[in-house]
Amino acid sequence: MRRGHRHREWEINLVVRGRAVYAVEGQRVEIRRDSLLWLLPSQGHVLLEHSANLAMYVVVIDPVLLGGLAGGPGFEAWPGWLDGGRVPNRVLHRVVEGSVSERLAGLCGALEQPGGSAVREGGRGGSHYEAGLVWLGGEAWRAYAEARDGPAGSHLHPAVEAAVDWLDRHAHELEADDLDAVARRCHVSRPHLSRLFHRQTGQTLTAFRTRRRVERFLGLIERGAVGSLTEAAYAAGFGSYAQAFRSVKALTGQGPREHLRRGMLA
Repeated sequence: MRRGHRHREWEINLVVRGRAVYAVEGQRVEIRRDSLLWLLPSQGHVLLEHSANLAMYVVVIDPVLLGGLAGGPGFEAWPGWLDGGRVPNRVLHRVVEGSVSERLAGLCGALEQPGGSAVREGGRGGSHYEAGLVWLGGEAWRAYAEARDGPAGSHLHPAVEAAVDWLDRHAHELEADDLDAVARRCHVSRPHLSRLFHRQTGQTLTAFRTRRRVERFLGLIERGAVGSLTEAAYAAGFGSYAQAFRSVKALTGQGPREHLRRGMLA
């Protein structure tokens, strides 16, 4: 889930275990176990980093399916959000009770696609599945409305936000190797950007760039989008397959071939 990553669907994130950090419209938002985070089409977002034990459901629902709930008791804000005329003036993040989180996770599990960790509209057709998504969306919103606010997000410096945005989309390109050039794009010096970035995101520019490259590399091999692991490494921005292997192993605890076998078995 990424900044610059804007889609017409509504997205719900429910954390079951671990933690994750998002950049959402210029704010750093940390979500932990039992966090419920809603992301609407107007809210660009990118996953900055996450713990090794992160487990969460990502539910993506076509807003057309939710139209029947809009305007009803508890859903008064939805009509303006659904037609794009109004947008939330805050990040929609709250922490639900453990029993509520377990119930929502059960609903997500019932709709989960075989072999996948995300629940996505259109993945399995039919009115029963769509009705299940609407039910889940309604229950998740009621749970959100009754929950306590999550920790407030901290605002990202404009240069940090710009760096996150650009690296998220261009980390695989040759220019991303030149962090001085990246800093110039953000209208600050590299040392200043490096300090700000580490202070606000908890990681270095290099680490964030590497994470984006690992994600791209794994996406390419799992989709079978390239002919070989070496080609995937180059397409993701790595200088060699060996470099890609080390980065994937360091971040995920598994080598690329293990990810590939897991994808083939899913």
